[in-house]
Amino acid sequence: NNNNNNNNNNTIPEITLIRRFEYDFDGFLDVMMLHFSCTNGMLHIVEVFRINEGTGRGFLLNQAYKFYKLLFGTKLRQWLQSEETKRRSNEEGEATKGVERDKDL
Repeated sequence: NNNNNNNNNNTIPEITLIRRFEYDFDGFLDVMMLHFSCTNGMLHIVEVFRINEGTGRGFLLNQAYKFYKLLFGTKLRQWLQSEETKRRSNEEGEATKGVERDKDL
């Protein structure tokens, strides 16, 4: 019986493409959005951006994107790391509480 539970937990959910949108912004930016549905009930959205640097606006957009990543990428990475540290310390704290309760018994 335990083997059946383990097999059910190890199955890979199926993902089905629901929608596909493509946008062309005057040749300097192409965007594709894909919406997938999963057998576990989740909806996944994938966005793909392609910047055509051969145009003046594409070049400027790419430079603006690089500048944005430079400014906010580091801050986002630092924030994600601090959130991960908080989550781990909370998990360790919860695990420690259980050990302390067992000691009292």
